[in-house]
Amino acid sequence: MGVKFFVDVLDSAGNQLGSGPIASALNWKNIKRMDRAGEFAFAMPANDEKAALIVQKLRVRCRAILASGVVEFGGGIIDKISYTPSPDGVLLEVSGDDLMRELVYRSVGFTNYASGSSPVSHSSAVSTTIGFAPAGWTATADGSVPNNNFYYKATGESVLTLFGKIAEQCRTHFYMNANRSITFANSFASSGLRAMEATRYADINETGICFIKNLKVLNDSYDTISRIYPYGKQRSDGTYIKLDNCTRAAPTGYTLDTVNNYIKKDATEVTYGRIEDYVQYKEIDELTAGLTDKQSASNAVFDAALKELTDRSAVAQFYDLELYNCGQTLRPLQSIQVVYRRVVNGITMLNINQTLNIIEAQVEINSDGIQTTRLTVGSVARWPDSGAQAIVRSELQRQFK
Repeated sequence: MGVKFFVDVLDSAGNQLGSGPIASALNWKNIKRMDRAGEFAFAMPANDEKAALIVQKLRVRCRAILASGVVEFGGGIIDKISYTPSPDGVLLEVSGDDLMRELVYRSVGFTNYASGSSPVSHSSAVSTTIGFAPAGWTATADGSVPNNNFYYKATGESVLTLFGKIAEQCRTHFYMNANRSITFANSFASSGLRAMEATRYADINETGICFIKNLKVLNDSYDTISRIYPYGKQRSDGTYIKLDNCTRAAPTGYTLDTVNNYIKKDATEVTYGRIEDYVQYKEIDELTAGLTDKQSASNAVFDAALKELTDRSAVAQFYDLELYNCGQTLRPLQSIQVVYRRVVNGITMLNINQTLNIIEAQVEINSDGIQTTRLTVGSVARWPDSGAQAIVRSELQRQFK
């Protein structure tokens, strides 16, 4: 079913520029990501008189006319402008980060996230941080956060960076659920959708089913660890904030050793052997030299390290899915059932039947309608790690030892 959509060009204050919206756009693409900024892109004829409005660092937003009314579909900040010849003339292609990029433009300054010598709550940390964002931004804290303690000494980090630190210590995640609206959550809500291998029956218009056009498997054991040796900022005397003052208790299935400064995932070490990593959380600092501050900082190191160990202590499977016939708008922090089986010469090469976490979702709109066209999904609640990240950690470990 076709859908009409148009693109507004706005200044940084949100004022619409020009005599009206761009109605000649051929498409619009949003990529939304868990715990980080996403992207947008659209194309339009370069000979449209409103092409003169397209200037780097201006904002754009896409709105669609649906049965329910006019709906804002996405927005972003113009960074890249290119021109491509086409059979009908020249296409103007526009792209950039989504509006979460605005949270990089503002700093939280030198804010201490503490109540005296004790941590603040998750909701207090979120509320304080969004107060530094540009006007119009809102943030919703996780209503059932696994760890309701945040202790942090900011040194000029951006609002977006602080949201990442809050998620790290409080063992949650965040996504942009609407333009200029951030939501924290620690679990993945079911999308109610099943993605299946495309077959000759793929044109069946069945509720709750979409089809996988292409699939790429990204099995990832590179980053797996069984124990983590965490430490915070280096003190003036050359020592580091570690777990020695930690008052936390390890969850079931984990071992905390404050003397030797590590947290261990028991089952992982039994299965794969001892795989350790030294990780520094250099922003975690003591506000004073008092015992309570030492305990709060040590607990903050534990909280951040436990989340990282939880994320990295299982061999993970990640998949890039190219979809079609997916009219449902999917987002990060949802889950989807993936069913895919590929047999070659009688040998089963792939056999997937699993509910997986959506880490990244690409949604497109054009004259044919609105479709989710691509997903990155995983068996764990984290991004695939790169070899470069692991090399950096190995160098930190070498220096610390």
